[in-house]
Amino acid sequence: MSLSFFANIKKAAEQAKAKEKALAKEHAVAKEQAQTLARAQTLAKANPIINNPKIFVPPPPPPPWSIQINAGEEFQAVPPLPPHTVNADNNTLRVSNVAPELSILMGKYEAKSSSESIVRGSSLRAIMAFDDNQKTLWRTAGCCGNGYQRDPYNWGKYVGGGTPNNYFKTITITGLQIDGEWIQIKLPYKLQATRYTLLTSTDCCPHRFPTKFTLLGANDRSGWTVLDKRDIDVNPNGKYNVNEPIKFNISAKVHQFNTFRIVFEGSSHEKDNNVMAISGIQIHGLYPTINISGQVGNKNAPVNMNNIHPYSNKSIMNKQEGFSSTMQSEGQLLNDLNDFNAKYAIYVNCNANTPNACTQQKNILISAYDNIVKSSGSFQSVYSSLNAVNADVTNTVADASFNDINAKHKHIAQLRGELDAKLKELYVTDDSLAYEQQRMFDGTIYTSLIWTVLATTALFYVFKKI
Repeated sequence: MSLSFFANIKKAAEQAKAKEKALAKEHAVAKEQAQTLARAQTLAKANPIINNPKIFVPPPPPPPWSIQINAGEEFQAVPPLPPHTVNADNNTLRVSNVAPELSILMGKYEAKSSSESIVRGSSLRAIMAFDDNQKTLWRTAGCCGNGYQRDPYNWGKYVGGGTPNNYFKTITITGLQIDGEWIQIKLPYKLQATRYTLLTSTDCCPHRFPTKFTLLGANDRSGWTVLDKRDIDVNPNGKYNVNEPIKFNISAKVHQFNTFRIVFEGSSHEKDNNVMAISGIQIHGLYPTINISGQVGNKNAPVNMNNIHPYSNKSIMNKQEGFSSTMQSEGQLLNDLNDFNAKYAIYVNCNANTPNACTQQKNILISAYDNIVKSSGSFQSVYSSLNAVNADVTNTVADASFNDINAKHKHIAQLRGELDAKLKELYVTDDSLAYEQQRMFDGTIYTSLIWTVLATTALFYVFKKI
C-alpha cells in the first residue's frame, strides 16, 4: 500500500478540519447576529417607535432524528422510519436531517409502476403505496384511460390493457417471464430484505387482495432476481384479515438490492377484481453498514463463494513461509482502515446545524487516523514486518520455491491427463478406445446376423425348389 494513499487521507482530514473551522466561524457570526437582534428587540420594547416593523428571529432548526439500530438488526426500510417528505408529482419521498450514525438512510426514495390512474380528480400514484398513509393508495390504470382499451384483470386473471404497450412482462436473470401489473421502489442504499407486508385498499372492493404475486430485487444495470413468490390457493379473505397489513417472510437469505418490485399476476375469481389497488407496502431488512471500500453492505449477507481467495484462509497461510506476523499486521491494518472509513463517512455527513456533534465526530475521526499513521500504528507494523520478510527471503530461496512449485504443477498436470484418459475408457465416451472397440464389436454382430439371414433364406429357397 503506497504512502500517497495515506497522504490523501491526511489531506482529506485537513480539508474536513478547515471546513469545520469555517462552519464554527459561521455559527459564531450567526450567534452574534442573533444576540444583536435580541438586544434590538429589547430596546424596541423599552422605547417603542410608531410604525417600526418587528424584527423576526427564525426559530432554531429541529434536532436531527435518531433511533438506536445496530448493524445486522432487522428494521423497517420502506417506508423509511425517519420523518420524510412526499412529492407525489415526482413519485418520490426524501429523508433528511437524521443523526450522523443514520446517514445511510438519507436520500431520495423513488417509486415507479407499470401504470397509474386518476379517480374523481385524485392521482393514485405509485409513491402513495409507500407513504405510510393507509388512506392513500396506488391503483393501476383501467378502461378506458392511459391507452387502456379494457381493464388489465378479468375476474382476477391478468389479461393486459388490450394492446401490446399495456401488457407488462418482467424478465428475471434466469429468463423467467412474469406477467402482470407491477410497482417498485428504489432506495438510496442496498438492503438485504427479510420480509414485507401488503395492504389492499378496501374502499370499494374488499376481495381485491392478490392471490398470485412475486417480489423481485435488482441493482443498477442488473437483472431481476426472484426473492419471494406466492400463489394463494384459497380466498384471501378467509385466510387473512385483509383490513390489516399482511406479512410475508422471505424464507431464504438473499443478496443486497436497492430496487424492489412486486408483480401482481392475479387475484381471486371475483367480478370486481378488474384492477389492482394497493394502499400500503412495507419492506423490512437488515440494517446495513459501510465496508472498507465505502460501499454499503449487510452484516449477515450470504457469502459469494466466487469471491473467496486462498489468501483469505489465514489458518493455512499463517503456517507457511513465515508470514504469520505479516498477515496479523495486515489484518490489523485492514481493521483500522475499515474503522477509519466508517467514521469518516459519518463525519462527512454530519449535519452543520449540530456543531457540537460534528466536533465530537471529528475527534473520533482523528483518533482513528492516528491508529493508522503513527509510529506505533498498523501501517508501520506492516512496513516493518515486510522488511523483515524481505531480509530473510533471498532471490535464491524464492527461485528454488518457484521451481519446486512449477515441478509439482507439471507432475499434477500429468497425473490429471492420465486420470482423464482412464475416465474416458471407464465411461466409454465418443473419443475413447473402448467406444471404438464397442462399435467394431457391434458391427461384427450385425454383419453376422445379416449373413445368417441371407444364408437361411437361400437354403430355404433351394430346398423349396427341389
